[in-house]
Amino acid sequence: MADSAEKPAGSRQKQAGRGTLTHIVHPFGPVYDKTSRVLILGSFPSVKSREMAFFYGHPRNRFWKVASAVRGEAVPSGIEEKRAFLLRNHIALWDVIHSCDIHGSSDSSIRNAVPNNLMPILRSAPIEMIYCNGAASWNLYEKYIRPAAGIPAVRLPSTSPANAAFSLDDLIKKWRRINAPIDHPELTVRSCRLCPRDCGIDRLFRRGFCGSPAWTVAARAALHPWEEPCISGANGSGTVFFTGCTLRCCFCQNYSISQENFGKSISTGRLAEIFLELQDQGANNINLVTATQYVPQVIEALEADRGLLRIPVVWNCGGYETVETVRALAPYVDVWLPDIKYFSADLAGKYSGARDYFPRAMAAVKEMIRLSGKPEFREEVLHRESAAQGTPAGEAGAQYGNTGAQYGDAAVGAVRADAPDAPQPAGYGQSLLLTRGVVIRHMVLPGQYRDSEEILRRIAAELPRGQFLISLMSQYTPFYKSSKHPEINRRITTYEYNKVLDTAIELGLDEGFMQEKSSAKEEYTPPFALQGI
Repeated sequence: MADSAEKPAGSRQKQAGRGTLTHIVHPFGPVYDKTSRVLILGSFPSVKSREMAFFYGHPRNRFWKVASAVRGEAVPSGIEEKRAFLLRNHIALWDVIHSCDIHGSSDSSIRNAVPNNLMPILRSAPIEMIYCNGAASWNLYEKYIRPAAGIPAVRLPSTSPANAAFSLDDLIKKWRRINAPIDHPELTVRSCRLCPRDCGIDRLFRRGFCGSPAWTVAARAALHPWEEPCISGANGSGTVFFTGCTLRCCFCQNYSISQENFGKSISTGRLAEIFLELQDQGANNINLVTATQYVPQVIEALEADRGLLRIPVVWNCGGYETVETVRALAPYVDVWLPDIKYFSADLAGKYSGARDYFPRAMAAVKEMIRLSGKPEFREEVLHRESAAQGTPAGEAGAQYGNTGAQYGDAAVGAVRADAPDAPQPAGYGQSLLLTRGVVIRHMVLPGQYRDSEEILRRIAAELPRGQFLISLMSQYTPFYKSSKHPEINRRITTYEYNKVLDTAIELGLDEGFMQEKSSAKEEYTPPFALQGI
């Protein structure tokens, strides 16, 4: 990265308004090896760096102090020691620009830039994340490299002495996020085994079953009022809908993002900003919907927000997880919201192409319960006018009925605002918010209530009582490719749903939520138009 206040060097000089421009070709090569996991890009070497033929040569540039502090090592001295430090810590170093006309070390003077080719590094090393050292590097990357490569980079604050707005301590705090991809080699998209599909492909160059690239793609980030009442509360859940899916169910109501890949590519830097923006909007939690294929990126973004994000994180998934991925997420996730969709391997294979679904989902849910323990709540009391997306406070999550009325006094839930006995304190709504724990969702499918009953029997027999909530959903609406399967090309009947509810009561599964039959409407499917992305 170029530093400031130095004399120009080089040849082939041109006159410019801001001084003499010199055409310079990058005088040294990148640092990387076959174990490098992050790539840090500067803009173009400063005069001092060009003189010594190595990166960040200006004595006041703080890169080496920041990088060593972040990695918990002594500051390296000398080129060979610095090179060894980088390789030992799986850090690749290079610059955006291969050649340009430049005045001294001034990034702002750069003209006629030719970018470096990053492909030799990306093909040789398992790079998980690209970082730009400062705004100049990031702007040049966005202009010259991202349009061709398609890979979003994270902008970090510059270590240049010209960046007086950041102290050394400030820089260290901001740069700590690079530890996430370095310290989690098991969480890789370069040989992806994040879900039970176990594709093992390099998502930088190919797409696996989920259809997702090596970087984050998302379709919506907004306050969502239609989750379970203990998730949405009055203000709503800060829901981020990710593009792609590891299940790709034929009846998916969100098929435009899960299977048609609608969404926008974003960096983990932008993802971290989205989390904080939702918090600022009053979200009760950060609700990550179908994010399994982006676990490394989510963890990196949450690391960036460490100390800033003060609300729970909800992992809202289809249940098709590996135990290893669940364990990796455990330090970051407070509330687990998994589906258990099928017991029958035939049904799981037919509708989701995953015959191993039930044993995988049960193993993952057992681990979620073990990690989170008994559900914990806090009370929410908010003014009615602060409700999510303009929804009155008492109506957030209103498609879910009062489970106390259905399952007994031990149940938790929100009384519907339109119920005759609903409490209506003047100007306020009140509910319990889940801050830690597991809510197991099951959506009853048309003609498959016996499969639902078997799922409930397995849950009752294998999972510890009092350690989870259950949410029985009636919202099935025939979407996407349901028409290819006549047996599920309709809504469920009241008889089918009540059979499942009766079985839950008989089994003592009386802590959780039921859904109103009216929830089977297309209106409950959120619009995907890149809101908040």
